[in-house]
Amino acid sequence: MESKNIFISAFAAHPNKGSEFAVGWNIPYQIALNSNHNVYLFIGTFEGNGFGKFDGLDKIKLPHNLKIIKVYPDFWVSFFNYFNHRFKIGFVFYFALRRWYFLVKKEAVKLSDNSPPDITHHLGPIGFREPGYLSELNKRHFWGPVGGLAMINLDGIKNKNFYFYKSLIKNKINYFQLSSLRIKKVLSKSHHVFFATLDNQKMFLKKHEMNKYSLLSESASKLPNKELKFKKREEDKLKCLAVGTLDDRKNIIFLIDLFRELDDSKFELNIVGHGPLSPVLNRLISKYNIQNVILHGKVSYDQVDDFYVNNEMLLLPSHAEGNPNVVWEAMRNYTPVMSFKMNGMQTSLEDRGVLINSLSYKENLKNWKSKLIEIQETPSIIHDFQTKIFKSIINDTWESRGNEIIKLYNE
Repeated sequence: MESKNIFISAFAAHPNKGSEFAVGWNIPYQIALNSNHNVYLFIGTFEGNGFGKFDGLDKIKLPHNLKIIKVYPDFWVSFFNYFNHRFKIGFVFYFALRRWYFLVKKEAVKLSDNSPPDITHHLGPIGFREPGYLSELNKRHFWGPVGGLAMINLDGIKNKNFYFYKSLIKNKINYFQLSSLRIKKVLSKSHHVFFATLDNQKMFLKKHEMNKYSLLSESASKLPNKELKFKKREEDKLKCLAVGTLDDRKNIIFLIDLFRELDDSKFELNIVGHGPLSPVLNRLISKYNIQNVILHGKVSYDQVDDFYVNNEMLLLPSHAEGNPNVVWEAMRNYTPVMSFKMNGMQTSLEDRGVLINSLSYKENLKNWKSKLIEIQETPSIIHDFQTKIFKSIINDTWESRGNEIIKLYNE
């Protein structure tokens, strides 16, 4: 196969960070590793705390056909991003990001003089709001995986607090932004669009016409590094795990309320992570003298696997979620996941995890409690999920994601 020049804009890229960093790094890396195409990866940060930071890049061994193009911020990028970081005005980040993608286009045009692209690919961040400018190079253009359209079930929020009204407004803004003329223009120039979730794909199809499209999770698993070993039950206790940022979207207080109602001699919850709700969780555990919930705080990336190995189930009650890294980290260690049936979960978990419809907060507590009791009383349920994960996880590695894209590049 004749080699092609592939221009990919990713902004955030790192092999050991969250979903948007992971897709920005692993997909270009796998494309370069498993094809003879020349991959030019345009990035803005390796840290996620600003623009133009590339810490750790020199320590990573790159395939010879993967070229990193560092795109530094100009005055306007730094100006908008200042308000994002200094005053936590999150929406101005998109102005900074749009300007940064304009700078990517300028760098791509310069690079085209010596290495003209055959294909352009706007990879990330995965949110649908900012499709970049690489499509304006008028080459065969790919976009995605496209995410960021997760609609939050407002009935599932415990109280009508600030987060409730913020979610209400965000739902409406998402629907409004989906109709943007800029998105319509980029779609018309895109040879193929990848969607991160089935929900995102359905909503786009209601609003826009597209040439070709398919599902492609924005996250994936590393290859399992061990043989399947069925998890052993200790003292008839079901040990569960929650991993991630402790904020309102992750719905961690729901798990506190849930485990308050469960027998602490039969159920245990280990929470790994930190965030704005950390002190709140500590107060609730102390106030209600909850014996079966343990907060472990922030844990290094290298240590997280031990928690997956030593727990039987990952609980992910988020109000909105695409395909977060924790799902694939869990399944890589043959730990099944329990989640609401929404967004990316219904595609990623299929029949190898527990999916529960999101209803009212009270009904959700009742349904999760009922399911956990069933799992605790029937250990074979966990073993069945582990077997299904073992048979299917090879189709959900970063290598398989990259090969899927290479196949479409080669058409």
